Amino acid sequence: MSARSLWHWLDGSVRVRVTGGLGERFLNDCARLGAVIEDVRAVEFGFEFDTSPADVKLMRAAARRRRCEFAVVARRGAPFRLRRLRGRFGLALGAALAVFILLWEPRAVWSIDFYDFTPAEEKQMRALLYEHGVCEGVLADVAQMNVAESEILSGLPQYGWLQFNFVHGRLVVEKTDGAPAPEMQTQEELTVLVAACDGIVRGFDLMGGYIEVEPGQAVARGELLVNAATVGKRTGKVLYSAARGHVLAETRRVFRCFIPYELEVQAQGAVIGRSASLITPLGRLPLGEQTGEDGADVSVTAQPLTVFGLHLPATLETRTVRRRVSHAFSLTARQAADIARSRIHDALNDAFDEYEILARDETVEEQEAGVLVTLRYTVLADIAESAPYTVDLQPEIPADAG
Repeated sequence: MSARSLWHWLDGSVRVRVTGGLGERFLNDCARLGAVIEDVRAVEFGFEFDTSPADVKLMRAAARRRRCEFAVVARRGAPFRLRRLRGRFGLALGAALAVFILLWEPRAVWSIDFYDFTPAEEKQMRALLYEHGVCEGVLADVAQMNVAESEILSGLPQYGWLQFNFVHGRLVVEKTDGAPAPEMQTQEELTVLVAACDGIVRGFDLMGGYIEVEPGQAVARGELLVNAATVGKRTGKVLYSAARGHVLAETRRVFRCFIPYELEVQAQGAVIGRSASLITPLGRLPLGEQTGEDGADVSVTAQPLTVFGLHLPATLETRTVRRRVSHAFSLTARQAADIARSRIHDALNDAFDEYEILARDETVEEQEAGVLVTLRYTVLADIAESAPYTVDLQPEIPADAG
């Protein structure tokens, strides 16, 4: 067994089968989450691939969102082979070894626990800690942890508070979600709502401002919908209120997408090099030489080292080098049209956060080199966009006011 195969076996791997649903979007979600995807092979109605055991939970959630059937078909590697030994003599031996090492070096980080973190947040935080030199196997440095805590918190505005607590080899990471700060607006910061596109106004959902159009009225792009100022009927004075909220309108959008019959996709190919290092209180121990070539993709993963389910003060760092390869695909007219519809649907989602499709008309034109799909949508959506308030938008005060 080569060194690469040995460390791949020690890491453990899970063979997963995904069928049905929106498989292409499922893979895009996994890529955004940084999940491991290797050895992809097509099966009936879907595909199979290898992944890390730590990423299975994230992938299950992504599969549910994309309505895909997700099944584990095989489990390989040391973590699964050694599972049957849990609860036997190895636990007592590991506990005795743990006490010995903890007394020998009490500053060693044995485990990192995350309090009130989602799986995605935990994975993100573990990666950030690793970038700051904090992982299982290092010697705890209070000053280094304080710097990491401050820098990580400043880069994550969604957290209101972040705290690292190190006690007897256990690092506990705690956080609270941040609350949006109340907005203080002056007259110079007042905003209005204008039409982002043409449409017919159907309704309003406002938290401030003064309506300038009526339901059923046709509006053009850039037209004022909700003003930030009006003249009081009793006082005759100008009243101000920042325009915020939504203006629902019926609008039409036309999307065109051309997909050629011949596609070429750049993807990661076979593994051409892999090396591993063990981060321990004694330092970094290299476990193999890395080979590679120009134009290859290099990925680095770090995971805590465990024996029989017990944490050891060490982190296994793996560097994997994969060759970049290009894959050529020949599509049928039906497959090209399906891909075009999917991309148009993504463009519609990008155009509107929330919408209701009222009417849909499709035209498919088969050409010599590919397929051109044209989709015409009539949707009910929010067409309001914020714009700065200017003096030109201030209503005139009647001469007989007051």
